[in-house]
Amino acid sequence: MFAVLLEIVVVFGAALVVASISYRLRVPAIIGFLLTGVAIGPSALGLVKETAHVEVFAELAVVLMLFVIGLELSRAELRQLGRSFVLGGLLQSLVTAGVAALVARLLGASWPLAVFCGFVTTLSSTAIVLKLHRDRRESSAPHGRLSLAMLLFQDILIVPMLLLVPILASIGKGDETADLWPTLARSGTGLLVAVGVFLVARLLMPWLFGRLAESGIHELLILAALFTCLGAALLTHELGLSMALGGFLAGVALADSDLRYQIQAEVGSFRDVFGSIFFTSIGMLLPIGLLATDAPAILGITVAIIVGKALIVLASARLLGYLLRPALLTALALSQIGEFSFVLLQLGASEGLVPAGLHGQLIAASVLSMLLTPIVLAAATPLLTRFEPKAEFARSEQRAGHRRGHTVIAGCGLNGRHIARVLRQAGKHFEMVDVDVSVVREMRSKGDSVMLGDVSRRDIQVSLGVPEASVLVLALSDREATRRAVRVARELSASLHLVARAEDTVEMRELLRLGATEVVTEDLETSIELTHRVLESLQLPRQAVRSAIALLKEHHYEALLTVRPRIGLTENLLNVLTAGTAETYVLQTGHWANGRTIRELDLRRDTGATILGVIRNDEVLAHPAADLSLLEGDALVLAGDHASVATALDALAGSGNG
Repeated sequence: MFAVLLEIVVVFGAALVVASISYRLRVPAIIGFLLTGVAIGPSALGLVKETAHVEVFAELAVVLMLFVIGLELSRAELRQLGRSFVLGGLLQSLVTAGVAALVARLLGASWPLAVFCGFVTTLSSTAIVLKLHRDRRESSAPHGRLSLAMLLFQDILIVPMLLLVPILASIGKGDETADLWPTLARSGTGLLVAVGVFLVARLLMPWLFGRLAESGIHELLILAALFTCLGAALLTHELGLSMALGGFLAGVALADSDLRYQIQAEVGSFRDVFGSIFFTSIGMLLPIGLLATDAPAILGITVAIIVGKALIVLASARLLGYLLRPALLTALALSQIGEFSFVLLQLGASEGLVPAGLHGQLIAASVLSMLLTPIVLAAATPLLTRFEPKAEFARSEQRAGHRRGHTVIAGCGLNGRHIARVLRQAGKHFEMVDVDVSVVREMRSKGDSVMLGDVSRRDIQVSLGVPEASVLVLALSDREATRRAVRVARELSASLHLVARAEDTVEMRELLRLGATEVVTEDLETSIELTHRVLESLQLPRQAVRSAIALLKEHHYEALLTVRPRIGLTENLLNVLTAGTAETYVLQTGHWANGRTIRELDLRRDTGATILGVIRNDEVLAHPAADLSLLEGDALVLAGDHASVATALDALAGSGNG
């Protein structure tokens, strides 16, 4: 027990150090965990000698990861991914598996082993790719969505692959093919039972979790999620299937539950902790000695995997209609071997399907492909613009003779569509462009005219009439494309009013530096709205609130961004919120002040505010006499400091008895 605990402590301690260093160096933590496993594993420093102890936790990580993946497969999510999921995932997976199997066969592998190599090569790393996209703020970009669609399709393929590995092993035994039918019968029976349990769970589990959530006991939801996940894993294991399959089915059973996001958040911390152990354990598998002796073969396999998968993904994306840049970014992101390939490799080795030498080479090549992915992607991203061909949109879509003063909307997401709807209702001319072919197809099917093109390209902006436009709205989710689009647009027009979307304050400052007129930042706009509501709830006059908000925006949110903003700004805000102001109050039918004189109201004595004038029937009565009787419909012009005017408005809105 002490030995097991010691090794787990070593793994956690090393992972803690590596995660801290990776954060400071802005290196993906996954890469750090892989290198940590290499360093502390049996083939290097040997701090962990019995990897079997760590592999128990690694297997739990796989179950939890598949559980979370299953939670993401709601019907709404699959509908949203649409063609990219079905056609893109199917095309990429079948071609990759087929090509890899054919190459392995030509190199002398048996057909069962060749098919297995196709399985291993097909899968990419969901954990690495999604983490990279989150870190780069590209999850909602076209290549981020396409990557997610293909990854989800691959993750679904894990289930049949895990079922087929024992069958392939039985076929590969040659004279022991009699074992094939018992294997098929056992797997088939187990799968039928698992599917039956899944269908019942899909009906009952959302209801059960809803009742648990109503109890208000936070811990119950966490315990129920873990019990469901691990219980399903145990059930499938007992049925002769993979534990990972059970975790996946449990996640899918809850995918359409209203609580799935909450469950994801609760299980996410456990998944991340065990995930760090998982990637560390993968690093431990890297045979340093084999890497030294079989370096040419391992490097050859690694290069073949990266280049081959990238070309196949690129071709698949282009066939779906994606432009070159998002297609290339997707290809580079998915060019590695995935974490679930290690599960297949371990299963293949235990079933006697994979020879020891090839097993070590595939492990080494897989780890190297994972390590190289972030490096290749980071290095290639700024270079991609140089390889983009010109005019990647239908020539018939090029506009000649744009109206001057029109608006160009780049990005047809929720924000872009809302802006277009408002402009259409106002009768204003606008042009729209998006780089996501699926979005363009959807909008065209509804009768909208949208150009397919990359707005960060100069020729696209010229075709959209940006030099003659009055406003350019960049409602993009791709940070790099937004930067380039701002730079190009400002070169084309110095007078263009350029409004851009940013996700954080660092990006906001960069876009302003590049020439954006205004930058809308989601978190700061939320802060502004909250500030607005608070000031109004304190009964400050509307004009004062509007002036304060305008001042904050004029200084690019400085008062919200810094602990100690400039003295001038804070003094201006203070003056806006405390200086004198004027407001109007209209006497409605039945108001208690109707028929009373200004002297009888005596607002100055009671509140400190003065009635400067009365607007009656479009006539302004300046400095009215104290004996002027007030009538229904009169608008009283009140003046004073903010507190006095607010008190006067409250008094007028009251019953008049106090």
